[in-house]
Amino acid sequence: MKEANVKENHVLECGCGHCGNHSCNEKINNERTYLRENFFIISQILLSCSLIVLSVIFKESTLLSFCLSISAFIVIGLRLFLNVLTGIFHKTILSENFLMILASVVAFVLGEYLEGVLVLILFTFGEMLEDYATKKARKNIGGLSKLKVRVVRLITKDGVCVVSPDKVESGSLIEVMKGEQIPIDGVLIDSNAYLDMKALTGESNYISKKCGEEILSGAINVGDSIIIKTTKNYNDSTIEKIISMVEGAASKKAKSQKFISSFAKIYTPIVIILGLFIAFLPPLFDQMNFNKWIYKSLSFIVISCPCALVISVPMSFFIGLGAFARNGILIKGSNYIDIISKLDVLYFDKTGTLTEGTPTVEQILTSDGYTKDEVLKYAILLEKHSSHPLANAICKYQNDCDLYSVENIKEITGKGMIGEVNGCKILVGNSKLLNEYGIKIIYSDLSKTCVFVCVNGINIGAITFEDKIKEDAKNIANKLEKIGIKEISILSGDNDEIVKKVAYELNIKNYHSELLPQDKLNLISEQKTKKNVVGFVGDGINDAPALSLSDVGIAMGGLGSDQAIESADVIIMDDKLNKLVKIKKHSKKIHNIVFQNIFFSILTKVSIMILSMFTALPVWLAMFADVGVMTIALLNSIRAGFIKK
Repeated sequence: MKEANVKENHVLECGCGHCGNHSCNEKINNERTYLRENFFIISQILLSCSLIVLSVIFKESTLLSFCLSISAFIVIGLRLFLNVLTGIFHKTILSENFLMILASVVAFVLGEYLEGVLVLILFTFGEMLEDYATKKARKNIGGLSKLKVRVVRLITKDGVCVVSPDKVESGSLIEVMKGEQIPIDGVLIDSNAYLDMKALTGESNYISKKCGEEILSGAINVGDSIIIKTTKNYNDSTIEKIISMVEGAASKKAKSQKFISSFAKIYTPIVIILGLFIAFLPPLFDQMNFNKWIYKSLSFIVISCPCALVISVPMSFFIGLGAFARNGILIKGSNYIDIISKLDVLYFDKTGTLTEGTPTVEQILTSDGYTKDEVLKYAILLEKHSSHPLANAICKYQNDCDLYSVENIKEITGKGMIGEVNGCKILVGNSKLLNEYGIKIIYSDLSKTCVFVCVNGINIGAITFEDKIKEDAKNIANKLEKIGIKEISILSGDNDEIVKKVAYELNIKNYHSELLPQDKLNLISEQKTKKNVVGFVGDGINDAPALSLSDVGIAMGGLGSDQAIESADVIIMDDKLNKLVKIKKHSKKIHNIVFQNIFFSILTKVSIMILSMFTALPVWLAMFADVGVMTIALLNSIRAGFIKK
């Protein structure tokens, strides 16, 4: 398709709500889709209700009333009966469908036609309610899936053509029109851009990007059309990784979910056995009154169905995960919600987490006989081979030192770089590196972050840096302590004076300095042996081992960081520390909702089951109680979708 044709169809229907398909129609379309999908079941319920009403109207005519009741039973029960047969074929006989069919058939045998049909009608209605709530919850958690793009405007030699996103290679040029989402990560060229980042960060603030800056997929272009040079393939882009992560979150179940799944498998056969005992044992001591006790047994079985438990518990987690995702907080599974609600100890990385993470060169110091340019030259020649934030800061300060090649280059984790330039042995790193090689340090202000430069065993200079503390980090310790975090500590590789200064400014009582990556792991392991629930907050780039080892790893500044998405369990997309409070409080709320649903469902079920032993409860009323308990539990679960601002 040539460019002219593209402009005629100005807006592509990517389904994102910003283009083509307007979000105001989305809810109506969803409801219509649900009605279409469930037309057959709704028709069954309505027809069965009509037939049973007619059977009551013509109850004087016994034969007609019976025929109408049987017709109603067949209409509403045929699907359930087929489900039972399928279950038998797959060796899962004791299902809810089996319990309901059994209850209905026995009610008919006892002559209670109305009750036999009402049980199935109420059960089918309950199933519909359950299905609707489940689909809505799953849609919540997978809400980002609507950001999947179907087509991309690829700029070729022949003009602009529309292609599938997986056909676009890294390094291609693509055009994004106003109102469309960015389909693939890339670099902005030839103009500036104005973007809505809400889908990624949960915040509705617009941001501007200049020519040459990186743009992430998932953002919406709210300005004029722009051209992007892609830096990744579609499957490796930020939004695609996030979508895959969120959609996979449902597979990681919390302990309470696993308990309910196991509970239901054991619970159902126990109920059947108890029901048989109630039906056939008490009549032996009650003048052989089998009708009475079979009827009680039916009520007992119907009441005992664990629908409320089986549905409401995972529902709470699904809804909660969706709510977090809408707020720019991505959690990889409901098991992590459970862990966060019990969090005791929280460790913070310093650089990039509590500070801005973008240190800048403050000062270049030299020893006698060397110039600032020489110190900087040697530093850049080695540091351009490192991804450390300090190395990036040095290279950004000046990047025209490519006159010499570096040989035998080696990076020593947590210490610095070693290499050879024109036959000279160069060391660029921290005081640990110099101490290891027995080199005397010329600069010793320990309150500042330093990188030392050495040539042939002589310290020729040092580079100092400044890294501002984040604005929302200043009260984070107090807020977290108020909501139940017992211990908060900083883990950093920086020297003691620097870490002490940051801890003092942030009112964090505990800190550990001059740590190597292995030291961080040892501290986390030590806390875990004390049975504490440990969380680690890092920037997702240099802290992958600590994020992985902790009970829950939380990555700050995860926006666009592949390492964060892969190694962390929770990703805060917009780098806002205040969201830690939100995560902890809302996880506790979800945990409480799950407990409430379990307690309420079991208590109510057991109470009505005991009551049915002493009072003749109609079977349809027992079914109504079952649907009622499930409805209340589902309504309670909906609260998991509301996060307080």
